[in-house]
Amino acid sequence: MKRRMDPITYPETWISLDALKTTGFNEIVFPYRPTLSAAEFVDDRHRELASAKTGMNNIAVCIDIGIEGFLTHGDALKLYEMAALCSGDVLELGTHKGPVDEHFSCRHLHQE
Repeated sequence: MKRRMDPITYPETWISLDALKTTGFNEIVFPYRPTLSAAEFVDDRHRELASAKTGMNNIAVCIDIGIEGFLTHGDALKLYEMAALCSGDVLELGTHKGPVDEHFSCRHLHQE
């Protein structure tokens, strides 16, 4: 039986709904910070994502791993961390194309 981990939170990164209304996508990019692990990366693939090239869809902050979508390094690393370390299901609600999001969860599950 896996021990339940208490999440690490970063209140300084929380964004109010009012701020979201006036802030552009490129202005809301935060670096990845672990939520469920004291380690910076959960495995080698997670570490590789941190240095993935950017520029997908001509947006400087979106990673380009050959799958169309709109994820920043921080978002991709967080999704991978959640899929790797959770003991249950992962539900990610996207706003555009889902294949890049699903790639992180499925890739980790197939490594087990």
